[in-house]
Amino acid sequence: MRAFALTDKVALITGGTAGIGHATAKQFVAAGANVIITGRRASGAQIAAELGAHFVPAELAHIAEINALFGQIDALDILVNNAGIFPAGASLSATGDDELDRAVAINVRAPFQVLRAAVPKLRTGGSIVNVASVSGMTGGAGSAVYAATKAAIINLTQSLALELAGRIRVNAVSPGPIATDMWPDSAPLRPLLKTLLPMGRIGQPLEVALAIQFLCSDAASFVTGHNLVVDGGYVAGDSPTLIRRLLQEQRP
Repeated sequence: MRAFALTDKVALITGGTAGIGHATAKQFVAAGANVIITGRRASGAQIAAELGAHFVPAELAHIAEINALFGQIDALDILVNNAGIFPAGASLSATGDDELDRAVAINVRAPFQVLRAAVPKLRTGGSIVNVASVSGMTGGAGSAVYAATKAAIINLTQSLALELAGRIRVNAVSPGPIATDMWPDSAPLRPLLKTLLPMGRIGQPLEVALAIQFLCSDAASFVTGHNLVVDGGYVAGDSPTLIRRLLQEQRP
């Protein structure tokens, strides 16, 4: 896709060893970018080598490791702020402080700190894409912590787009159910999603990666502050309401 070319762009993708991050790294390399991925997997260097990317191990919950990561980067054209966790679903009363603190540390504080470190390295005309979620738009029964952290990412995207307008474009993508570790084959609701989602299936990581590529390319040169939903019609349809109802019915 020549219109979405990323030739010679230097791109950093956090959480790039699996799922959406991995698919994005693979797509960026194919589009001509020089790609750096971060992650915590011991096999990260091997994964990066297979992709044709460079790997920097980093635990983004620790500011020292974020600083060390950016100490190895001279300049960037693209940041894909993808790393995050999906805390085990629990009701408000069953969510402990440790789980809350970890979710906020990895899904909100770390992306903010990555942005703060990346912006001085980003060249004029650069692009940032933050990976949020449809849960940040609709909420989610039994996943209030996760939904709240992703809502924060959407708002952070809009705020930073205004702050950096004219120099760096800042957008978000909000995936719906995607075939990653968050929605494994064994997930109880996965078969049900095929009937609840308007498109009749869950999405693939490549489909989100292509949306991210568009936002980072010159084809999106007048797009900033936007939250691009990639969800097979989840938000537009009745899926959030139906899933909330089913989860409530399954609770003792």
